[in-house]
Amino acid sequence: EIVYDKYKELLEILKARDEQCFSDWAASVGSKSNVNLNLPLLTRDEETHLIAINFDPQLVSVLREVKYLEFILSDEVGDMPESAAAIYAR
Repeated sequence: EIVYDKYKELLEILKARDEQCFSDWAASVGSKSNVNLNLPLLTRDEETHLIAINFDPQLVSVLREVKYLEFILSDEVGDMPESAAAIYAR
């Protein structure tokens, strides 16, 4: 009985932590990504005149997170933020 009660308590703590992490991420994902999406995708190096891809690693990270969250998202955590879904749809 004591073990089962501790198990339930641990599950509640983990669920609360998941919800807090998701809420923090959802609150910041739109503003972080929009800045990177407004930058040009291709740039030219001034010295070598070679074209380079200007794709921010943070944007790659957000796209990967959205992909995984779409796969595992449950009603227990919450809905995907519209800004994140819009970024992934682009």
